[in-house]
Amino acid sequence: MGSGQFGAVGSGLSGLIKTAGVEWPDVFCRFVDLQPELTADTAASCILQELLDPDLRIKEVGYSGSGKSGTRRMTVQPKIIRDLTTKNSSKSLTKKSVFLVSGGARGVTAECVAKLAQTQPCSFILLGRSTIEDEPEWAKGVDEDKTKLKQAAMKSLVDSGEKPTPAKVNQLVGKVEAGRDIRKNLERISNAGGNAEYVSADVTDAKKLKTAIAPVVKKIGPVTGIIHGAGVLADKLIEKKTSDDFDAVCSTKINGIDALLKSINPKKLTHLLLFSSAAGFYGNAGQSDYAVANEALNRIALLFKKNNPKCHVTSFNWGPWEGGMVTPELKRL
Repeated sequence: MGSGQFGAVGSGLSGLIKTAGVEWPDVFCRFVDLQPELTADTAASCILQELLDPDLRIKEVGYSGSGKSGTRRMTVQPKIIRDLTTKNSSKSLTKKSVFLVSGGARGVTAECVAKLAQTQPCSFILLGRSTIEDEPEWAKGVDEDKTKLKQAAMKSLVDSGEKPTPAKVNQLVGKVEAGRDIRKNLERISNAGGNAEYVSADVTDAKKLKTAIAPVVKKIGPVTGIIHGAGVLADKLIEKKTSDDFDAVCSTKINGIDALLKSINPKKLTHLLLFSSAAGFYGNAGQSDYAVANEALNRIALLFKKNNPKCHVTSFNWGPWEGGMVTPELKRL
């Protein structure tokens, strides 16, 4: 506000406060964003005003020093936008467009990439944690039925003299399913006319990520777009959250976009697409860390657009997706 300078990551705390309001309905929770240039007396007056405000519907306010009375109070108001098509044809995709996609080989992000490839056959560097390995003998010929895969995995463990614990069985089956998903989605993109390369890499480590994608970039050209769809969940109420929970959830989103931008030349970007969540905008029970991470993504998008006005920047605040990171609990909401 005011000077236009703000801490994008710190602004993500609004997601924590809004989630606290959902989890603790009897507690007054409001995120107050103060322009740094405000004096201490003015800031104190603004905070006192919010503490005495009887309107409990307001979850987030901001103050700048640009108002006629010395300060300007702003609240967040939802706005329905029915036409989301871009008006700037100069940002159209071409066959030379190259997208670096985190979480792009499986799940929701993969679905979006496959659809994008149908619309405009460009190139994609898909990033994931899984490694593509040759399918083990025990899984060959076994269809996608999870029960049959588990039975085959159990038999393989028994035949090798190992005890088939649930953890070992799930680990074996998970690797097979991951490999199959990745191969299937690479084929879908290729059939749609696009070009896709898969790279196994830690999306939160900029140095390792840059090294991992270097051979592919040399092969297909410089990255012109980023789709950041990677994410993890660790749903628990605030009082049950651990620092490890917060680190795992927030680092994937926040450190992830930082590493993605550092691994390429951001000045060459024509598109930056971030997969955020409505959990950040509204708050959501059990997802305080996820709300923080995604609100930070929203602010990072604003800051990047400010510094790179010619780049097409969008932060999608998705709701829960079927086939994405949707738990049985989320399905019941």
